Amino acid sequence: MRSSAKFIFLLNTSTLSIIGTFVPIGNRSKEIVKASKILKIKEIFYLNFPTVKLDTVPQKKLNKSILKIISQVNPEILYLPYKGDLHKDHRLVFEASMTVTRPVGHQVARILCYETLSETDWGQSIEVFIPNVYVDISKTFKAKIKAMQAYASELKTPPHPRSIEIIEILAKKRGSEIGAKLAEAFMLIKEFNKPT
Repeated sequence: MRSSAKFIFLLNTSTLSIIGTFVPIGNRSKEIVKASKILKIKEIFYLNFPTVKLDTVPQKKLNKSILKIISQVNPEILYLPYKGDLHKDHRLVFEASMTVTRPVGHQVARILCYETLSETDWGQSIEVFIPNVYVDISKTFKAKIKAMQAYASELKTPPHPRSIEIIEILAKKRGSEIGAKLAEAFMLIKEFNKPT
């Protein structure tokens, strides 16, 4: 049976969202738990790989770790960091996740990439993010902001993209692209519809 709960996989819904694979340092672990409670995340999976050093982890080990969680959660939807993000760890997580979700073995029905402020926008020279799936977040935006405030170590001051002000500006811009007050944008990577 497919999972219909929200999960965060640290290296959402019948969803698994791969946020990172890092070792939580200092207050970060507490911040992750606090933000997850705000977002009603059912479970957090820590892989405890080194931050900004994922390229030192053997590819097979990364693939196997991600596959183990995907097998356990059995998500219908998988959210991944964008393959063109400036942060190399994001690109490696994308590649490993795509490898372990090949059509043989695991039928994840939908794979979407999300925008990470200061990574996706700054990585445009690697590969441009062209959203083609939008979600109206007008009713849930306050929770998103509360969760971001709980994750204080990642929050910056304007004009940095990871500031509350710029997060709201992007949500308004994405909303304007679909005629909504606020939205999040994603890139559909793969969608598989089983015959009924």
